[in-house]
Amino acid sequence: MTSKTFADHKPHVICFPSPAQSHIKSMLKLAKLLYCKGFHVTFVNTEFNHRRLLKSRGSDSLKGLPDFRFESIPDGLPPSDENVTQDLPRLCEAARNNFLAPFNDLLDKLNGTASPDVPPVTCIVSDDCNLWKEEVECLQCLIPRDPTRIAVLQKSSSLNLEWDFLKVAPIFMDNKT
Repeated sequence: MTSKTFADHKPHVICFPSPAQSHIKSMLKLAKLLYCKGFHVTFVNTEFNHRRLLKSRGSDSLKGLPDFRFESIPDGLPPSDENVTQDLPRLCEAARNNFLAPFNDLLDKLNGTASPDVPPVTCIVSDDCNLWKEEVECLQCLIPRDPTRIAVLQKSSSLNLEWDFLKVAPIFMDNKT
């Protein structure tokens, strides 16, 4: 029996939006586009927003797509503070201060369970509320895990996101560049 190589796996993207409703909705649209292009998708949300998504759509709404999974990480804010999603400066500060360790754990979990059902992570897509306080933290997070791509989306680029993605999608699919 031969071991599977990177080229034998589907590309696996982690989509990690800023924890605000408009960011989540936009990233979910992008995640669906990537899924339709053949990617294995892991959509990461905060525990609070994941519960809100389940409550608004029903618990079965996140099931049924074999290569599209949802994961959640803690946001570091008190569970009793439900209005914190309206306080964007506090929310972004909490993200920068609290997301890195749980996100690293999630990456390790996903890459440690790489199988035909869950390929290793090859791409991370995040938007403008950074996961990392500094670029150095970003590099320390990514280098040992070796994803081949990371994309940070800015609000100003989201207007043409669907069209631009459809034009560059073959670049992601070849696993060579």
